[in-house]
Amino acid sequence: MPIYVAPDPSDFAPSVTLDGFMLVYHRPSGQTHMLAEPAPDILAALAQGDADPSEILRRLSRDLGLDSEGDAEAVIAARLAELAELGLIQAA
Repeated sequence: MPIYVAPDPSDFAPSVTLDGFMLVYHRPSGQTHMLAEPAPDILAALAQGDADPSEILRRLSRDLGLDSEGDAEAVIAARLAELAELGLIQAA
């Protein structure tokens, strides 16, 4: 599993929540992204330090009481890959 690296906080303008979505402006790309759960929580967990999907799941479980059973790690891995594809985070 890859290790993911959090972006520099200065890459983002302050976010806005709208109808259950988080709108974030990514300064380097000049794009505004609409993120649905659990993407904002994943970004917050990644802000605690670089991590693989297993560690992100552990952080989410600790911080939010997220259930870590079943395919939760696969879901987190897929969301991390999507965030990396968007250029919001990087895989090391």
